[in-house]
Amino acid sequence: MNNLFDLQNKNILITGATSNIGIALSKLLVSFGANLLLLSRNFEKLQEIKKEINNNNVNIFRFDLSDDIKKQLSEILIDDRKIHGFVHIAGISFTKPLKLLNYKDFESIFKINVYSALEIIQVISHNKYIDEQVGSSYVLISSIRTKKLENLLSLYSMSKSSLNTMAKALAIELSNKKIRVNSILPAYIENSGMYDNIVSKFDEKKIEELKTQHLLGFLSPNDVANSCLFLLSNLSTKITGTNIIIDSGFSLK
Repeated sequence: MNNLFDLQNKNILITGATSNIGIALSKLLVSFGANLLLLSRNFEKLQEIKKEINNNNVNIFRFDLSDDIKKQLSEILIDDRKIHGFVHIAGISFTKPLKLLNYKDFESIFKINVYSALEIIQVISHNKYIDEQVGSSYVLISSIRTKKLENLLSLYSMSKSSLNTMAKALAIELSNKKIRVNSILPAYIENSGMYDNIVSKFDEKKIEELKTQHLLGFLSPNDVANSCLFLLSNLSTKITGTNIIIDSGFSLK
């Protein structure tokens, strides 16, 4: 095993673990020795993932980002368990024109996409959860739609843009604790819930146009998982406060 990718005995917390990105990432990280704490509202799906991976390093927890996050984390982070990595995959999106947007829409999407990540980081960056010798790496899954905007996705783009700013701001604030914070901006990912949700609103002509704009083809969940592995590993120990674009050339056209 390449020591630079060695995650042996490192605890990695993942939200949105039942998504296809979460599943791909879980399988990848386990293969490099990570100890996973997988969070999702869908506990039945978590059980299926744990059974499929069949590794004692996979720990699953029913977790609802719309509920009391600190209380739920207190039941997970027992015995002052150290957290070496955090990946925020969970997110929601919807297409809606400005004239129909309301505060409930704003509140729901920012709660899941942004504030839940901030609140989790607030907890796990506490000194008792930090391994002072190793430090930690936090990865926030944002979107290329913060750089290349699309009609009717205003709230979604706003929320994901907040993650990009959060990565930069917290990278400064948490650097003294050896915590790195970065965001990943993927383009359209096939076989992902968000892709299906957004593309379902498009006609065939629009979908074909999107395909041609992805110069190397649509992304796969593994493409995002590989980038997360890099940011969680020792290969990226000096990378922090960055917004990394992985878009198959989508933003170039």
